[in-house]
Amino acid sequence: MKVSVLGCGRWGTFLAWYSASLGHKVLLWGREGSTNLKRLQVEGQNEYLKLPAAVRLSSSLAD
Repeated sequence: MKVSVLGCGRWGTFLAWYSASLGHKVLLWGREGSTNLKRLQVEGQNEYLKLPAAVRLSSSLAD
């Protein structure tokens, strides 16, 4: 199943991580220029979770 999560703060990142752990392909959206999105793009994780490869990051709602 494809899952989209709007918002890449702590809660959105958790929902994306959890959905990916269940085997879903996940698109995690964040506002362009957001510090959370930048950190996830550079480090692949936030303070608590490392994102699996099944999670794609985007700042475009068209994706």
